[in-house]
Formats: sequence, structure tokens, C-alpha cells
Amino acid sequence: MRKFHYIIPLFIIMYLFAVAGYAEENNSPDVHKETEPAQIRDVIQFFDDVQDDAELQTTDANLPTEYEKRKIALLPFDNVSNNIAALDIIMPLLAGQLEKRGLEILHYEKVESFLCERRIRQASYISREVAQELGTTRSVNTIMAGAVLTFVSDGNPKIGIMARLIDIPTGLIVWSDYVSLTGEDFTKVLGLGTIKSVDKLIPEAINSLFSSLDNVSSDTTGEKTYKIAVLPFKNESGYRHAGMIINYLFQHELSNNLMFKPVDFGDVRKIMIDLRVGHKGEVDYVNLKSLSRALGVDVVLTGTVEEYVIGRDDSSPPRVTISARLLDSQRSRIIWFDHHQLAGDQHIIALDWGRLRSADKVADTLIAGLVENMETEGMPLYRARLSPADNIADATVSGLIQDVDAEILPQ
Repeated sequence: MRKFHYIIPLFIIMYLFAVAGYAEENNSPDVHKETEPAQIRDVIQFFDDVQDDAELQTTDANLPTEYEKRKIALLPFDNVSNNIAALDIIMPLLAGQLEKRGLEILHYEKVESFLCERRIRQASYISREVAQELGTTRSVNTIMAGAVLTFVSDGNPKIGIMARLIDIPTGLIVWSDYVSLTGEDFTKVLGLGTIKSVDKLIPEAINSLFSSLDNVSSDTTGEKTYKIAVLPFKNESGYRHAGMIINYLFQHELSNNLMFKPVDFGDVRKIMIDLRVGHKGEVDYVNLKSLSRALGVDVVLTGTVEEYVIGRDDSSPPRVTISARLLDSQRSRIIWFDHHQLAGDQHIIALDWGRLRSADKVADTLIAGLVENMETEGMPLYRARLSPADNIADATVSGLIQDVDAEILPQ
């Protein structure tokens, strides 16, 4: 592109000298006066046309993707951290970063106003019905929702954020990512590099969170096989928001697994309210079938958060314990069950390498393993339409599944 900017003036100057010389040589002062404007205009027009063609080719080569052309409604994120001021700090930065990336957004304040007009109190997740009305009235076709999982400003600052893009026509999650950072994650040799201020940590977290947005695909059909709903997890941990944190992280991990298409929690919550289904892991088979039919899902995931320990320092690391169950609602069967515990210092290699310093990071690491086990161990049973008791040799595990079946899913 720049080479034309140098060639055009140079060519014009050379041509002016040539025309002036020709006029002087022929002793005809009118030659310069009459010939110069028309011919120079032709030359300039020629190079303008060439330059326009070059710019057109460059523009065509960098056309925005279908995703980038979309207008995104930014919902107010759910705050499940222990800091009530977290959203006031993070939401403007999220909006600014999206606009900086060239995306057109409907700001969260306007979305909140739209929801208030319809007396919808929970703005962090909405049903597809409400989303479609928002899309029609505000000319948007994608929603960005998410949650602030961790926000610690004192001591070792910690930030945990999960975000997802939801396609309004289908109600499916087309992108999901999650970031968890602490100030000590940046510590290098001799203790250098540590981030001690949460204000400096937040931009690092948001940049990392949105780094994968360039890889978003607008294709909601994909190669995924099974549609899944994640019900609210029963929280027995003593930490107030542990159930929702686990729910969000399961949605994130399932969204990035090629086998599953998770239904957004906004739709799950609406159907549960419509059917008057109990929350927190308690549902019977009759309601389970109705819920699955209404959501159009193949399987349902639920479970219990038994421990969610924040941890204070290296001597008291974060710790999470989860039990999870995958249900075939149409056949009234638990097709997979697993129970795991993970602590932040469990996978240290050397010199603190491998240490997990926040509870949400411990939970996400644990959940990633559970989803992998669910894919390799649970789904083959679903495909084969077999009872777990016929396929699990360990009598203790089989008995545990039956106990959970009787307690959580009474027929």
C-alpha cells in the first residue's frame, strides 16, 4: 500500500519537469498551460484507481467473520464472589475490552433496563424466550453472559471470571472461556514479577479471557453428539455460592467438549420454575422426564458440592470435593457416577510449579477430569442403553449408585 504513496508524487514531479521542458523547447508557453492540467489529472486518476483497487483487495482479504458482524447483548454478569463491588469494577472493563476488539455491543445497562421493564429480576441468565424478545426489539442475535467467580483484593489478589456467548435463535452456547489468575501466578525468580494489586490483575485476566474470541464459530450444528442440561448442584460445602460456581464451570467444560451441547442455565432455570421442580440436586424421575422433554436434552447432569474450601495461604491450600451423576431420564437410570476431591497443592512438581492458588481453579481442574471420565465411561453406557449395575464390577461403587438413586431420585 505505502509504495503508491511514494510513486505518485515522484511520477508527477518528473512529469511536470518533462512538460515544462517540452514547452520551453518548443517556445510555446501555452503548451504547459493547456497540457498540464488534463494530462496530470489523467495520471493522478490512474494511480488513484490502482490504489483503490489495492485497498479493495486488502479489505476483501480482511473481511470480518460472521461472528464479528454480530451485535452482542452484554448481560450483567452474575457475582458469586464474596466481594459485592466486583461487578461495578469489572463490567465497564469487560464492555471496554469488547469494543476495543471492534465488536458492536448492547451495553449491560440497557439490557438491565430491558429486563426491569419486564420485571425480570435475575439478569445474569435469561431464558431463550426472553432472549428472542431482546434480539427482536434490540436487533441483537448473540448474548454474552457470565459470572465473576472469585474477586479477592487483599493479600494475594485473585480473579476468576467465566464468560459465554449464546446464539439467540438456537439457545446454544457457541463460545465459552474461563480465566483464573492470582498475583503470585506471575512471580518469577527471586520473587520478581508478582502482581500485588487487583487493579493490575483484572486487565490481565480480561485480556486472557477474551483471547480465544477470535476462534469463535457461528456454526451451532457442529460435530457434537449429545444435548445435556446441568441442574443446580446441591451445596453442602458451607460456602454460599459453591453450587452455582460448580454449575458454571461444568457448563464451561461441557461447552468445550466435542461430545456435548449444554443448554444454557437460563433455559434450565425457567423450565424448573415452570414445572415447580425442586432446586439443588433434588428431582424425581417424573419431573426429570418432563424437564428433559421440555429442554430437548438427551441426558441430565446433577450432583453435590461436598467441600469448597477457599484456602488462605500455602499452608492452607484450597480444596474442593464433588460428586456428580449423569442421568438417562427416559429410562430412569443413573448411567454414570463419580466422586472426586482435589487440593491446590496436590500436583506440585517443584518450587511451587503446578500449585493451584484459588478454589475456582481447583474446581475447574477437578471438573475437567470429571467431564473426561463422563465422556469415556458414562456415555458408552448411554449409547448401549445398559444399566450401570450390569457393567460396573466394583460392588461398592454399584451399591453407592443405588444409594444415591434412592436418596436423590425417588420414584
